[in-house]
Amino acid sequence: MNDIKVTDAAAVPGSAALLVQNGDKAFMYDTGFGFCAEEMADTVEKILGGKKPDAIILTHSHYDHVMGCAVLADRWRDIPVIAGEYTAYVFTRPTALKTIYEMDVNAAHELDKKPYLTDCTDRLHVDKVVKDGEVIDVCGLKLETMAFPGHTKCSIGFYCRESKTLFSSETLGVYNGTAAAPILLTGFKQGEQSLKKAAALGAEHIVLPHWGMLDGAEECRKYFENALYEFEWTKNHVIDWHNSGMSDHDIIEELRKRYHIGHMGAVYPMKAFYLNTGYMVPLIIKEYCAD
Repeated sequence: MNDIKVTDAAAVPGSAALLVQNGDKAFMYDTGFGFCAEEMADTVEKILGGKKPDAIILTHSHYDHVMGCAVLADRWRDIPVIAGEYTAYVFTRPTALKTIYEMDVNAAHELDKKPYLTDCTDRLHVDKVVKDGEVIDVCGLKLETMAFPGHTKCSIGFYCRESKTLFSSETLGVYNGTAAAPILLTGFKQGEQSLKKAAALGAEHIVLPHWGMLDGAEECRKYFENALYEFEWTKNHVIDWHNSGMSDHDIIEELRKRYHIGHMGAVYPMKAFYLNTGYMVPLIIKEYCAD
């Protein structure tokens, strides 16, 4: 039986902030943008009857997943932050922190929102560093840490074997309601391996960043079947288009027409999609096409 409840607490489209409740305990699965973090926190605390979450898990170090942590460092100061080793390392790099803040400001402008005017990324930190295979207890759930590199080097997820619940990572696809788009920036082959690793778990519930929860063994099976298909489709079409002389720009446009629709079109900023596929297309060409 699965008593886990997942609520999308994001204050604006594109912000990755899921509230996970297990009985009277709750944790954040990512904290979203910084410029709307206070509004997100208001929503979370209202749902929890005035209480704060018991923990924060960060799936990776991208601005739309972590900047809320920086803004809420005082408001949620006593809440432990859990993340992977490489995310903790990223938070020590001034150039990476500068990029996180600048991307958050850009997202605010794109959504016609007021940006958070103070660069507080120096408050980003990790209290509990987890490694692949490590089992931790979060809000009464025994979660097995799983490295899912591909979207980023630092992407992680978790699996609760007792309830067969997979806490996913963006490496395993960004769901638009009909298709799971591959958004792989550091390794397409890595991403394929991560997806196959996750698919083999036999999850009956999947918590997806930028989406929410998929429930039921059949629903989860269909998701992975689709994700495996879409990863293969994208790889093969990018290779074919490249070999036929199509420019990277035109290839990216074809991917936009296929994936940046439905739910993904509504919640995933267009600039972020272009930026990410702008990394992924050359990556596929580098990994699979001969010079």
